[in-house]
Amino acid sequence: MITIKDIYAMLDVCAHGFSAEEKPHRIRINYKSQKEPFRLPRGPHGRAPNYSIEAGWVRRMARYFSIEKCAQAELGLKLA
Repeated sequence: MITIKDIYAMLDVCAHGFSAEEKPHRIRINYKSQKEPFRLPRGPHGRAPNYSIEAGWVRRMARYFSIEKCAQAELGLKLA
């Protein structure tokens, strides 16, 4: 489990210029000129200010934005 603050910090470094829009159940993350934003779940009810997200979702997002190596360095994820 990775906290949302860690994910935003990683995106600041690896996907400079990203934008995030928090909805009740999902977070829409836009980066570069992707046609569709990537949607991360907000976790169980998304009530805590620093909720956790499963590592698999972060791996998928890193692959989607082609920032695997940078994300692995920042978060220590195994993306293989």
